[in-house]
Amino acid sequence: MHSRKRERSVVEAWRRHSPGGSSRGAILQALAAREIAPARAGPSGAAAWGSLACFGVESEFDMHDPEALRLFRLPQLRRRSKVIEIVCSDDVVVALTLSGVACAFKDGRRVAFLNVTPDEMVRSVLFNRRSASFVTVSTNRADHFSSLHCRSTLVEWVRRGEPEAGLPIFQQEELRWPGFVEFDEVSCRAVTFSAADRTYGIWELANFSLLFRLRDPEIAEVKAAARNALLVVHRRKADAMRVQVLSIADGTSLHDLEHPLSAARVSRIELFDDRLLVQQEGGPIRITDVRTRATFQVAAGQLQAPSSTLHLYERNLFLAVSQRALAVFSLQGDRLLGMEDHTLWCDGESAMSNLYVTTAQDFVLSYCARPNTDRRAGGTINVSSLRTGECVAKLAAGAPLPELADVTALSFSEARSELYVGSRKGSLFVWSLFGVAAGDSREAKPAWPLDEGATPHSPTPSPPHSPPTFP
Repeated sequence: MHSRKRERSVVEAWRRHSPGGSSRGAILQALAAREIAPARAGPSGAAAWGSLACFGVESEFDMHDPEALRLFRLPQLRRRSKVIEIVCSDDVVVALTLSGVACAFKDGRRVAFLNVTPDEMVRSVLFNRRSASFVTVSTNRADHFSSLHCRSTLVEWVRRGEPEAGLPIFQQEELRWPGFVEFDEVSCRAVTFSAADRTYGIWELANFSLLFRLRDPEIAEVKAAARNALLVVHRRKADAMRVQVLSIADGTSLHDLEHPLSAARVSRIELFDDRLLVQQEGGPIRITDVRTRATFQVAAGQLQAPSSTLHLYERNLFLAVSQRALAVFSLQGDRLLGMEDHTLWCDGESAMSNLYVTTAQDFVLSYCARPNTDRRAGGTINVSSLRTGECVAKLAAGAPLPELADVTALSFSEARSELYVGSRKGSLFVWSLFGVAAGDSREAKPAWPLDEGATPHSPTPSPPHSPPTFP
């Protein structure tokens, strides 16, 4: 999902947030951010996922907690709300509900709410590995939820139950509607847009320092793309649209082209490595190599109006969701494979919150519908190979499980071999391996071999993080 948080946590991610309503590509961005996190211990092959059938519910948390309402006075806790996003560090899990409550859990207990004031509604959460912190994007009742407020909170502060120690970021930016902030963990950059003066800011994620700004009234869209590029889309003319590819480090122009258009509205534009993907309503996806100007096209009938696309940047491929089905395509537009025994529970951006792509981008976990059964019985969690399309493992393959009755978000910790599932009723379920001492299922063996020096409770060893400094 992590996965990502998107190619772009990839989450998301990354993610674009619009105050007062759902944002364009927000869920997909969040997923992307999670999916592009640095590689950790993960499955080495299809056989490693066999233990998924042995997973059971280790913990259950109810986001609708009357005691928490009394102690923390969060009015959003007065009613149930579905979980829309799950983000995890190595040992802390944060679940976010549609009503704007972000709650952190560790070792089977709640440790903090990331809402630091009663009137704060959290719109999105990102785990920033560069600074070992959670970044929240929120709106507040004080300004009628009209502007975005961003804060970075070290994981250590969350562990101690001190989210109020978090530091505000992007304070100098006026992020009022239709302004936005977007994070891209692949390139370790953030993009902000101030609608008041139509200025885009490009920021370093490690310490949130400003790298450069773009000021041009003709710019219609700016996206962090690939690992070192920035996609700049200009306002379309009658039959063409100017597209620039800039260096994300300093804004240097790398490529500049005029993309021909028909009269139809542009519904999708993405930059995957050196390939520009453009789709207009009612038409196929057209792919242009920005270096050579060579053009390709997804054949008619192979991809019907995809609701989402996800760049598998490690493999120079992309994943597409269309009509509750997943398929893998080359950057030349060829359909390489579909997923067997695989019908997504839902379509659209909601489907992306129910997907997790492993950091090696060789497997995808997804919430799928059971064939020919009442949807009230719930679905299954499928693990499918992105290399063969084979379904290599399935959770709840037999009788339906009540914990999988109405899943609205999922994520997976490759460091801890834990599956996190959020429901429409606002519950968070933690799944892990059984077969351990009573009351301590965390001693279960990992679902796959760990790298040398790592333990079932810790990621592959990495250099310690330093607390971030903010301008």
